[in-house]
Amino acid sequence: MDSSHIIYFVLSLLVMYVAYKNGKRLSSLNNVKILSFSPVIIAYTLFAGLRWGRGVDYNIYYYVYQEIGKGYNEGWEPFFYAIARGLSIVGFPWQIMVLLMSFLLILSFSLYLKQFNKQLYVILPLLVLNLIDAENLQRWYLAFSFFLICAYSWQNKFHNHKVIALLFLIASILTHYGFVMPIMIFIGLWIANRKFNINPHIICCIYLACLFLFKTDMMLYFEQYINMFNIGGRFSMYQANASGWLTGEVNAGNNPSNIASLSKIIPNILLIYLGAYWMKTEKDFKYKYIYVIAVFSIVFSPIASQIELLYRVNSVLTIFKVIMIANLYDSYRKRKFKNSIISALILLVFVLKLYTMVSYPLTCDKIDTYFIWDSQGKPTLQRNI
Repeated sequence: MDSSHIIYFVLSLLVMYVAYKNGKRLSSLNNVKILSFSPVIIAYTLFAGLRWGRGVDYNIYYYVYQEIGKGYNEGWEPFFYAIARGLSIVGFPWQIMVLLMSFLLILSFSLYLKQFNKQLYVILPLLVLNLIDAENLQRWYLAFSFFLICAYSWQNKFHNHKVIALLFLIASILTHYGFVMPIMIFIGLWIANRKFNINPHIICCIYLACLFLFKTDMMLYFEQYINMFNIGGRFSMYQANASGWLTGEVNAGNNPSNIASLSKIIPNILLIYLGAYWMKTEKDFKYKYIYVIAVFSIVFSPIASQIELLYRVNSVLTIFKVIMIANLYDSYRKRKFKNSIISALILLVFVLKLYTMVSYPLTCDKIDTYFIWDSQGKPTLQRNI
């Protein structure tokens, strides 16, 4: 362990502490204003926005930003292009764009999570250290930010809320066309949540089937349909290597074996059943919707973990699993569960998640700990990609 790991670890704990203190105060309020989230918004924006070289996309998009600044457009989505072009014209460097994306992400989550204000003391500290994928999938999470604001606007009945929601939905798609996939899943699960009840036994069987029976070669069936269309432009490279993206060859070596990862399998199975038990005490639609998204992400994870394109989709769904764990822990603390075994299992899952979060800054690669003061004047980090 070197100094960069220690600095990253200390700053992670500091952001988590700020999030906890801010969330604890918010949990005591009945009417939460967005300005009340200022401590966690500032802390996360600086923590994530001042990173340097972390993730492949940070380094690739630096050069994209320079090209957009010169007026070149290789078919980038119009809203993303407009943001990058606007900042570049004003004279802002790439790091300001990174800060802006970090700010929009935590701001959008703050808006969306206002509805869970009584659980914010545990949701916020868990959340701020579970957005690691946002460091690499930058444009994807920028689209996600706009979608969260869309969801917040749709749920809250202020003036013209549906028009505003539609505008942010369009902004999300025009930031990353691929984000249509998770949008369809979110909407589909919202509809299903109103019509069906989840049977945890069936869900668990489907999860285990995906875990042990799914082979990436099965995805080659879809290659013929992808090649039927002349996509062209910036997306042609994906089409040219469709088999690699569909089978996970492009992401080979980055994902652990499904079967070997018992530390994930057991908590996932526990969450399916604990969530079902939780639904017996929580009748509110919003809690059931969180559970449905979390369960879908669990079932989908054995497939998504092996295929990079699907991993992107599941990365935004998995965050709702974190929100579900936080809500389960809150119910445990408020003694809503009379069964001592259920309470013990909830505590176990929570502790395992907390350990994974806190230990990551000490166990990750050194190049994933850098901040701008580690750049030594270099604009990007050369990574093996």
